Parts: sequence; C-alpha cells; structure tokens
Amino acid sequence: MTLISDMAASLVSQGLATALGTDIFGFRFPSSPLNCICIIPAGGREPDLYDSTGAIDRPGLQIQVRNTDVLVAEASAEAIRTGLDLATISGYVICRTTRSRPVDVTSPDDLKADDGPAYRFSVDFILSEVRT
Repeated sequence: MTLISDMAASLVSQGLATALGTDIFGFRFPSSPLNCICIIPAGGREPDLYDSTGAIDRPGLQIQVRNTDVLVAEASAEAIRTGLDLATISGYVICRTTRSRPVDVTSPDDLKADDGPAYRFSVDFILSEVRT
C-alpha cells in the first residue's frame, strides 16, 4: 500500500473517517464533500544513514481537515493529531507531530465558497521509515 492509503486506513480504523475516496482524499481536496480530510505528502527531512546497507527516511506528511463548522474542523484535526502521534502505521512508519496543536489554514477562498464557508485545520507529521 502507499503511504496515503496506509494513513487513510489508520484514520478509518480509529473512526476518524469512513473510506478513502468518500470523506478522506489524497493530495488535494475535492470540490465536494465540504466536510472531509486530505492527506498531503511532503518532503520531510534528509535521511539518516545508519550503515552501508540502509537509512532511515524521514518524510513529512500534512493532514488537513475541512469542515463547515470551525469547531468541528479544529476538534477533528486535534483527534487526528493525538490519534496518530507516535503511532506505527503498517509496521514501518512512526508518526511524530511537529506542532503541539492544529494550525488554522483557512484561506479567504474557503470562506467565500459558493456552497458556504468552510474552515481548514492542518496537522503536520514527520515519519520514520527504515530503508534497506
């Protein structure tokens, strides 16, 4: 499985989403539904070499929650932060949050949408993966 599908499966198993492609998406938000989650891979930090046979990769990952209710968006992002912090996903990724709280990343366009305002909160993670 890919990192996005692994993370989505973890969020679903924790009851934070229903299914990839339903209320959780990869790379970018769809126009609909307004209330959903997006998993965005990021470059992260440089790998740590541990010997001649492998390294520890440290990719970044951002998870954003979009909701028409600002309090629900923030609470959902916080549930993701605490649910994934220090979690092992598929036996190879350990998540660590990079901030102590979700960040409001709502844009003016989010607030002026034709189908009503939506609010976005972001949680950033650093992952650790042993590469051999």
